[in-house]
Amino acid sequence: DKKEEEEEQARAKLEQERIAKEEQEKEERLKKWEAEKEAEAEAEQARIQKEKEAAEEEQARKEEEEAERVRKQKEREEEQERLRKEEEEWLAEQDRLQKEKEEEHARLAE
Repeated sequence: DKKEEEEEQARAKLEQERIAKEEQEKEERLKKWEAEKEAEAEAEQARIQKEKEAAEEEQARKEEEEAERVRKQKEREEEQERLRKEEEEWLAEQDRLQKEKEEEHARLAE
């Protein structure tokens, strides 16, 4: 009777140890799974952040290109205006010289 009780206690102890081991393994698998999910989430967050930064850099580059295009357009317009004024001054000078020449011829013809 005592022997049966000792065997029963030994079986119960083994069963408790097996259950405890299973619980420990479950806990370890759960921790591992949680760690993997956390690592995946962090990697996804890093990827999203990298994409966001790349998009911001692209936007900044486009804005710089547009500003440069506008600056060059303004420079071209200013250069065209300067050349137009120079041409007007040159034509005015040519008219003045032509009039002087005509007046000189008229004086000489008198």
